[in-house]
Formats: sequence, structure tokens, C-alpha cells
Amino acid sequence: MTLRPRPFSAAALTSTVVWFCFGALALPTLAAPQPVTGLQDYWDLPLADRRLGPEFIFEGDVTYLDPSWGHFWLQDRQTGAYITLGADAPAIAPARHIRISGRLPSSGALTAAGAQLTDLGPSLTRPIPLPAQGWYEEPTPFNNRLVELEAHVDRQVLADPEHLHLFLSAAGHSVFAWMLLPPGQAEPDLEHTTVRLQAVFSILQSTDGRPAAIELKIQDPSKVEILHRLEDDPRFTLPVSTLASLRQRPRDTLVHILGSVRSQQPGSSLMLRDDTGQIELLTGQALPCRIDEMVEAVGYPQISGTEWKLRNALYRPYRSQAAAPPSATAGLPVLRVTSRVLELAASEAGRRYPADLSGVVTWSHPDAPFLFIQDSSGGLCIELGAGAERTFEPGRSIVVRGVTTMGPFAPAVIAESVRKTGDMPLPRAETVSLEHALTGRAESQWIELRGLVRRIDRESPWNRLEITTAAGDFFALLPAADEPPPVVGAVVRVRGVCAAETDAQRRLLGVRLWVRTPEDIQIEEAAPADLFALPAQSLAELGRFGAPQSSERRVRLSGVVLAQLPGRWTQIQDGDVSLRVLHRDSAPLASGQRIEAVGYLNRKGGRMVLREAVYRVAGTDSLPPPLPFSGASGEATALDGRLVVSAGQLLSTVRQGEETRITLMAPAGLFSAFAETPVALGVPLHSQISLTGLMDLSYDEQGQPAGFRVRVRTPADVVLTRSPSWLTRGRMLALATALGCGAGLALLWVAALRRRVQQQTGQIREQVRREAHLEAELQRATRLESLGLLAGGIAHDFNNLLTIIIGNLSMAGLGKDLDREVRDNVLAASRATMRARDLTQQLLTFAKGGSPVRNTLALPELVRDVAEFVLRGSGVHCDFGFAPELWPAHADKGQISQVVQNLVINAVQAMTEGGHLQINLANEELAAGASRVLAPGRYLRLDISDTGTGIAPDVLPRIFDPYFTTKRTGNGIGLATVYSIVRKHGGHITVDSTLDVGTTFRLWLPASASASAAPAAALPAATEANANSLSGRVLLMDDEAAIRTLASQMMEHLGLDVHSVADGTAAVDEYSRALRDGRRYDLVVLDLTVPGGLGGLQALRRLRAIDPEVVAVVSSGYSADEVMASYRSHGFRAIVPKPYGIGELARALRPLLSGEAVRN
Repeated sequence: MTLRPRPFSAAALTSTVVWFCFGALALPTLAAPQPVTGLQDYWDLPLADRRLGPEFIFEGDVTYLDPSWGHFWLQDRQTGAYITLGADAPAIAPARHIRISGRLPSSGALTAAGAQLTDLGPSLTRPIPLPAQGWYEEPTPFNNRLVELEAHVDRQVLADPEHLHLFLSAAGHSVFAWMLLPPGQAEPDLEHTTVRLQAVFSILQSTDGRPAAIELKIQDPSKVEILHRLEDDPRFTLPVSTLASLRQRPRDTLVHILGSVRSQQPGSSLMLRDDTGQIELLTGQALPCRIDEMVEAVGYPQISGTEWKLRNALYRPYRSQAAAPPSATAGLPVLRVTSRVLELAASEAGRRYPADLSGVVTWSHPDAPFLFIQDSSGGLCIELGAGAERTFEPGRSIVVRGVTTMGPFAPAVIAESVRKTGDMPLPRAETVSLEHALTGRAESQWIELRGLVRRIDRESPWNRLEITTAAGDFFALLPAADEPPPVVGAVVRVRGVCAAETDAQRRLLGVRLWVRTPEDIQIEEAAPADLFALPAQSLAELGRFGAPQSSERRVRLSGVVLAQLPGRWTQIQDGDVSLRVLHRDSAPLASGQRIEAVGYLNRKGGRMVLREAVYRVAGTDSLPPPLPFSGASGEATALDGRLVVSAGQLLSTVRQGEETRITLMAPAGLFSAFAETPVALGVPLHSQISLTGLMDLSYDEQGQPAGFRVRVRTPADVVLTRSPSWLTRGRMLALATALGCGAGLALLWVAALRRRVQQQTGQIREQVRREAHLEAELQRATRLESLGLLAGGIAHDFNNLLTIIIGNLSMAGLGKDLDREVRDNVLAASRATMRARDLTQQLLTFAKGGSPVRNTLALPELVRDVAEFVLRGSGVHCDFGFAPELWPAHADKGQISQVVQNLVINAVQAMTEGGHLQINLANEELAAGASRVLAPGRYLRLDISDTGTGIAPDVLPRIFDPYFTTKRTGNGIGLATVYSIVRKHGGHITVDSTLDVGTTFRLWLPASASASAAPAAALPAATEANANSLSGRVLLMDDEAAIRTLASQMMEHLGLDVHSVADGTAAVDEYSRALRDGRRYDLVVLDLTVPGGLGGLQALRRLRAIDPEVVAVVSSGYSADEVMASYRSHGFRAIVPKPYGIGELARALRPLLSGEAVRN
């Protein structure tokens, strides 16, 4: 019998006991009832007869009386009964022998209401002593009777001034007791004591009529005798026995053991282990223990095979060394339990620890140089020598002596001797999921897995069963000599020893089961003779009550094919419901075909799927009409798995690996569609198109929608509705480029340059303002991901324009005959243009967070400089608190400057009448599990606290949302930018705020592994460009002719021999030709993005196939690109972000041409 505790309720207690006593079934009886003259006669009387209201007369002893809760127990020589008092019950006293008479009410329940009572003298009942064991499993003979027993009081709670609730451990089980407290008597201290008590024994039943718990009713504190407290219990003075020695101890012998805690189920069991074995304590104690804490226990051993238990156990924390067993011998300790071996680290396992293990063989085979054993703590692989005996049948008890080694995945033991000691029953195979097995915790354990057998292959000397589950696949290996059962297509339960499949680095890739015999493969659901004979189900029934939702049963469904990825999935629709069918059939299907599919329903991510499906074509049908999609992400969830159609402007088509990305400006914002294979749309950019595709949501780890993509099936899904106008963005940028070049060249010859430079600078600022305004409007119409796509395109084109202007300005600044006024004008124009570049970078950072280009960075100087700059002229006083010996950060200097700037500006705006700002920096090292959002490691924590107006609680959760602001002049991007940057750095930000008190922003940034930050060192552009002229041959590739011309001029000024081409294909051809002719280029500068052509990354791959030693530099106007952020991992030696001048170009190329850079 398994008993479970329940929360106390006086009403529930009364109701439960009444139902136990009297049942709930009533049948009509015609005969007049006879008087009931004894409690046993009452119990024997059918409930229907009790409800007829017969007279009763009972004589017995009052064993428990509780006037405040309105009930008492009466016991005669045969049995006992629970009786309610009622409003007009006679006066009753406990421990008295009484006669009570009256008439049963219509409910048939026993009540003293209206009864007559005669006091016959003192009680005659003596309590029944309960045995030490057995009564808990068969409690019925003691129900409603006065008993005497010993128990351990684990905890006590005063429920009210009259009732003390005791939580007991009796006979190794949890038992509850209620003690009545006389008026004015103090609560006795009984916690952690062993007591002998007298109480009424009461069985509480569950709603299904089975015993659920046992309660004891104690009349008063005098019925409880304290035998000893836990700390001075004499049983703990017995000599300590090792667990291995318990096998020879009789079951009725009390033993004293010592071990470390492995696991605990409070109120039920505690797992202990010492150097010789592992045992489960059966105890009702709930005293909490830490894992690996040393605990001593007393109890009675019960050993059966690999199951070791200590009955009626009592434990306490181990504090004294006096009872400790003898210490281990010098040198490496002898490992005597399998779990000790498995806990060794890989380096420790290789030290060849001595092992002396006893266990039962769970798997072996004459053709295998290993076997598996299992003891009370777990399983282990035993490696056998070339000449060792291999005839150890499963179920054989053996003793293995050997040394530890590191196996392919987990530690193992190399056997030096193996001795048979007898037979032992195999342990119960624990049923686990494949997810659990893939954690590695089931390694070498005797387990049971469930799945569908996909196929059986013969790989001598094994039959290899491929079995699939909702979580993945595993393999079962059965000796080839045993004919496998006909299980292909069947759902089976397989028992065997779990072993990991690993790679060369011992990383877990999958699992296999070593199966002994075909009897260990149990068919749960036989493979149907005809899968398509199953009853057809409708897709519309999925998700409704009564539909076939079980993932363990096949279902048959049908629908029209919407889209397919051969060999992986097919999307079907029937009516308004769509379903993804997961299969391995690579035969293509056409949209509009109707198929029937049979498989298992499961949830994958946030959607329902049909896995392990097979299908057949059932004809053709009309495709459902596509649903309109405006491009808003909020619409995507409801359209998952459906065909959608969207109209808008085609912004770009980019080939990414084996798929094509199509970016569309729809009415509600930007979104991307994808074709699984490279396609040529034949549609000009900036055309108005109609795009049809399959809506495909992506889900996060919690099964919540995290994004979407529209899958284009064929080029026919993209239909041109209107050609683009002549005045495209590209032509506008070309015109602006020409004007910029003219302005730059005019600076060399015009003495009155100041006014024209100022005009040019104003034009650039106005253009940036207009671009920023346009971007802001677009941002308000779409989500951050859509904004990132648009920002990337604008940044690329605009940075190309700035490159031409900055490059010409830097060339102009090199003139030696310029007067001071002209040179100052050139420098002023250069600084203004660089600010335009910074604005572009800020836009990128807000839109997508920007891929940070991180370096080792000293934060104190940066934080102080930025904060003082922002606070200049304000009425805010700032104090800095920087901890000593701060670690350097691993961060992007520009982006972190922006974070500090935005937070300080936010604080200043909250303190319009002045205030105090406190900025602190400190080191913080997070251990594993210390944070739910940050990985363990070293961080710098930055706190920025103000004394401003604070943030309202209802506003606080939204402050990092884009466009959300409470300021009349705000735009809502400042804190969103902060959040994006910190997240991209692998950090975290929190905020605490109290109205009229102030706000504190706290953020964590990863610390650098370097001991200190590298000092910044850079030559001025002119100095860098003029110093140490370079030499070498350079191949330049850029799709912008103006940039090719300008960059060539700058390289020639540096002394380089330059040849320029317009795209990656031309670059590969020129490089190959030069290599053949013996004119090898020393350096290749590649533009990353070439619309409609071969870009820099693809060109580099082809160049490295021709010449693995090629030295390549990447250049792009999109600095947030992943290649620019981690250029070395993609094969480049350096980067030249656009826009750049001759100084930046010289600094990037000099190390590569002077031998300072080390080749990859």
C-alpha cells in the first residue's frame, strides 16, 4: 500500500472518515430493521438498513474525545467507531466506559445527537501494541482502535490553541498525528524525538475508496512518552557497518551505517553511499540533506539482488568522527561501487584506480570484448582482455577486480580477474525517454526505451534495429544468432544496456541499446498489414476534444499539397487547417496533388506535425486561395502553414548559400521571402511585384513564435505588376557621388574653399537628416528585423558615397602647397563627414544591434570621458566609484560609448532641475547557475543611478521597447539601442526605479581574457599616408567605378602597383591569369557585396582554391555584417570599413605588405 500525506482540514477529515465508515450506496429495504446492539453489528448492517433508522444500543470505552471538532471514538471488545457529537449530545468524558442508545438518522451515520448516555465507570480498553513492521502494509485490523507504537517526531506545528499537529516517521513511513492540548497547557517540545504513544488509529481514504493516509488521535500529552532525542539516540552508538557487510546480516538485525547523500525524497526515502556500496533508506523523515553531506543512519537491512534497502530507517547528520569506519589504505583508494567509477573525470579515470566491484551481469556476448554489470548504485562497462573468459550469462553474479580506464564516452574498468559467485535477478529496467538517455545519465544502465522500428539491418555479428521516437533515433543491437521478431513498422519496448555513440572528442552523438535476446523486445503496437486501412481522420479535428491526439498511435490524414522539401517534409491543407508531414521520401510532389499520409501526431516547436509518415498520392485537387499578408509580423502567427500573397516593392535578391533571399517592402513593412534553391526571378529591382509563398514560423526553445519566413516554391510565385521608375535610388546615389567628387577635387585649386566646403557640409548634414527622418518613419512601420534589412542597404550605399568624399578630402589634405586656411577647411569637412559616418553606424546599431567589433578595452576612462562630455553645461553633479584593479572589457568601444551616452542623457532628462548622478564600476564573477540569463564567467558591472523623477511601475516593463517614450520630444530609440548593444555583447541590463526617488540602470559586460587593455595608438592620417611608402602589386575589386578610381589613386600615392576590376568573377579571372604569367599579386582588396554579381566572400573561396596563400582584405560599407565582425574566421587578413581615407587604407595594408602580419 502506498500512502500519501494531505493538507489538514477539519471539515475534510470529518467527511472523509464518515464516508469510510458508511459508504455511499443505498438500496430500499422492505423488512423492519432490528435494533443494533454492537459496533460490529453496525458495521455488518447494510447501508440501506442503516438509513431506515433502527434503534441502537452500544456499550464501550471512549478512546478519544474532541469537543471542539465535535466527534469521539468508541471502542468495544471487537472494534471501534467514529461518532459525531451533534448539537444536543449528552455530556461525554474521555477514558470512560459508557452505554449509549438512540436511533440512527436517515443518513445512517453514527451520531450522539438526541441519544441517552449512562456512565458505567473507568475505561476497560487497553491499547494494542503495534509490531515494528508489517502493520503499515495491512492496517485494516487496527482501524478505529486504540494502539500503542513507537515513532520519531520529525516536525510539529501548532494548528490552533487546542490542537498540535505531529509529523511522524513510524515503521519507515510518514504518519500524521493530532494531539489535544488541555486549556492553559504549554506546547510540548517533541521535535526530533523518539516517543512511545497511545492513540486511536484512523485510516483516511481517497475518493476511490482506497487507504490514502494514516492519522493518529492522541487524547493529551500524557499519552506520549519521550524515549530519547535524535542527538543522543543510543542506537547510533552501535559499531558502523560498511554497506558491503550488510549482505551477511540478518533482516531483523539493527545496523548502524555511515555514507554520503546521493539523492532524497523527503518523507519517503534517502539514498546513501559509502566506499563499498549504495543503499536506499526507507524513512518517513523529511530532515533536509545536501548532496554529498555525510549522514549516519540506523535500520534493518533488506537486500534483494541489486536492490539494497534499509527498513524503518532513522538518520541524522554525521558530526562525530568516533563512529567512522577505518580510513582507506594509502595511495589511490579502491573503488567498490560503479557510481564511484563513473564519477571520475577523464583525466582521473586514466590514473588506473584499483576497483573491486560486485554486481550482476546485465549484458555479455562471446564476440564482444566487454560486458556490463550493475550494482545498487548503477551500471558500468567492464573491458575484458584478449584471453579472458567471456561466458558470463546475464543474471550471473560476479566479482570484478581491475583498474579504471577512460572509455569512448564514460569511465570503465579493465578486468584483471572475474569470479562468478552465483545467480542474481536482473534489476528492474527503468523506463526512460530518449531525451533522458541523450543526457548521458543512462550510460551503462539497464533501461527500457520505446519507439517505432524503422528497419533491421544485419551487421555481423549483430542485428541492428533502427528505432525512431519523437525526440530522435536510436539503435538496438541484438545478436545475429537470434532471429529478430517481425517488428518493422511496429511500436516496441526494448530492454537493454544503454551505451553512447560518440565522436573522436568523446562528445555524445546518440545512444544504442545492447539487447540480450528477442524476449527483451516487446511489441506494444503491431505493424498494420495495410497502413492506409486505418480510419481516415479530418485535419479539422486536430486540437479538438476527442480527436486522436496521442503521439503513440498512428493516424491517417489527407490534404492538398501546398509545398514540399523532398526527403524532409510536405505541407498539406484540408479546409482551413494546415499540417506539416515529416517523412523521408525524396520523390517530388506537385502543388495541388492530394495525398493520404499515415504517421504519428506530435508537437514540434509550437506546431502540430505528423512524424514518421508515409504517404501515397490520391489524385489532384484545387489549391486553396492564398491569404493576404501585409508584411506585419503580428499577422504571421495566424497564417502559419498557409499560402499567403503579398504585394510590394522588390528591394533586393541575394543568394545565400543554396537559397535565394528576396526582400520586399510590403504595405506594413519589410520582410524576406526565401527560395530553397537558387532562382533567377528576371524582375528588375524596385519593381512592384505580387509574391506568393508558404508562411513558415520559427519557434524558440519555449515553443513561442520567434520569427517567420515566406517560402517561395518556384519563380512563378513572383509576378511583376509594375516596372520601376527611371529615377531609382542607385541613379540618385550616382548623381550625388558625381557631385561629391567634383566638390572634393575643387578643394585642391580654389582658394575660397571655405564657403563651398561649408555648403557641402550642410548638404551632407541635411541629407543625413532626411535619411534619418525617412528611416525613423520606416522604423515605426515595421519591427526591428525589418529595419535591419533596410538600414543595411542604406548604410552600404551611403558609406560608398562617403568613401568617395572622405577619400578625396584625405588626398586633398596631403598637398604640401596648401595654405593654412584651405587645410583647415579640408579638416573641417573631413570631421563633418566622419560624423555622418557615425550617424549611419548609430542607425545600424539601433536597427540590428550591429555586430560589435570587439577589442580589449579599459572602461573607466571611456565611461568618465563620455559622462563628463554629456553632463557639460547641465545642473547635474556626478560622482564616480571605480573599484581598484578593474578587469578590461571585451567590447566595441564605439557601441559602449553610445550605451553610456544614452543612459547618461536619459538620467539628465529625468533631473530637469538638477540632481546627483552616481556611476560605479566593479568586477563580478558569476558561477554556474548564478544567473538565468548570463553564462558563467567574468563580467564588469556598470551601475548608473540618478535622483530623478523615477519611472512608473506600469511603464517600467516597456522602456526597452522600440519607439516607446514618455517624453514629448523623445523618439523611443535611445534605450532600445542600449538594450540591443548590450545583448549583442553577450551582456545583460536591468532597471530598478521608484517614483520621486530615482532610477538605477545596472548592466553586465563580458570581461576580456587579457590582463590589461591595449593602449590606443594610431598615426594621423596624413602622417600614416606619407610615412614609409609601400611597394607591391594589388588587385582591387569594387562594383562602384568612382571608388575603384579613388582607391587606385590612393594606393598609387602609397607606392603600390594597382589593377582594379568591377566584380568577383573578373577578380578571379585576373588573379588566375597573373598567377599563370608569373605576375602574382601580393594583395587582393575585395568589396564584400556586389549586387547581381559575385561578392567578396564567394570570390575569396575561389581564390583560395587557386592559391591557398592568397592575402585578402575585405572592404564593405555595411560594418554590421558578420564577415566584417569576424573577418579572420572567413579567411581575410584585414578589413577596410567604408568610408575610409588614405590614412586608414595605409594602416590596413602596411602590415600585410611589410611582413608584420603572420600568415594564417
